[in-house]
Amino acid sequence: MPVFELHFNPKTKKDLILDSFVYEPEHISEKRLGSLYVVGELAQAMPQKSRFLSQIASVIKKEYYAASLKKSPEASLKDALKKANEFLDVETRKGDVSWLGNLSSAVLSLKEYSLNFTKVGEMKILLIRQGEIIDISQNLEFKDVEPYPLKVFGNIASGKLLPDDKVVVLTKEVFSVFNKDQGLLTQLAQVVDEKGVKEIIKTKKQTLAEVTGICFLLLVTEKPQARQTISLHREPPKFSFKKAFLNPLSRFWKKPKIELPTIKLSFKLAIPSIIPRKKIILIPVLILILFFSFLVFQSEREKELKEYQQKLEEAKSKMMMAENLLILKKEEEAQILFQEAQDLILPLTKRKSPLREEALSLKESLEKYLEEE
Repeated sequence: MPVFELHFNPKTKKDLILDSFVYEPEHISEKRLGSLYVVGELAQAMPQKSRFLSQIASVIKKEYYAASLKKSPEASLKDALKKANEFLDVETRKGDVSWLGNLSSAVLSLKEYSLNFTKVGEMKILLIRQGEIIDISQNLEFKDVEPYPLKVFGNIASGKLLPDDKVVVLTKEVFSVFNKDQGLLTQLAQVVDEKGVKEIIKTKKQTLAEVTGICFLLLVTEKPQARQTISLHREPPKFSFKKAFLNPLSRFWKKPKIELPTIKLSFKLAIPSIIPRKKIILIPVLILILFFSFLVFQSEREKELKEYQQKLEEAKSKMMMAENLLILKKEEEAQILFQEAQDLILPLTKRKSPLREEALSLKESLEKYLEEE
């Protein structure tokens, strides 16, 4: 069955990791379990979590196909999700709780027309049948993660698909855009092949250029399996020397107005010495000095701002981890992280920088937690 993985601007947000995985049976014994699909999104992700989604997908895939001759697709998926919960529990016991509250994922298995699926977080799984769009993930909403033992992936839903059905998995931001622009959903409902997908990308290029996330589309048809992964990237603005250098420079320097008296030039082009030649030569030299001084100043300013941003992001990350530790009833460890976060941002609140207001706001939030100690 044709599968289209549309990744919209996946590298636009540095703290957001997106990925989708399609697994097909590799051996004859695995064919009775059919195909397996995983779509994942990790928000507020730290750089060291770049492989986190692929690790979860690998755990699920390995367990799903582990006992293919003994289990049904539904039973295999339940065991695979149990294994994924065990993996996440181990990560938590290691002290890695940064993913708690930030992980969204959808897992689907399809054997012929039998669909089994589950989700966690803010994913949407839609069924499009004869033009009607149904949210089949509505009953899988999880309000709280069960901590002991850790249970992130929960119940499984099952159902029978019909020829020409479409199953769509959307990450939060993509669903929001599709939900506002009904034309997108209408076009999606009419897609029957690769040409239809490309038409959506072409006609809605401007809208899709502003969104970050995944649209995973599965066409239920008897056609041979075809997988298409399409990554759409926002086009960077064209480099302009004028915008990059001359415009910022104009804030500090304006062309000097030099009023010269009318000079009559003889046939020898001799210029009367009203303005000494040395002074005329000095003007462009001074301009160049100002120009390069500005570039050095701008570079130092950007470097300083980057350091402030790194400290602020690190403080936010520690605060988020501390909040997750509170969920797990680890108050002492949480208080240590809250204090470390406050120590990081205190210098930012005393400096006149663009981040001062944000640092002060974060400081107030941290003080509330520290007062509760």
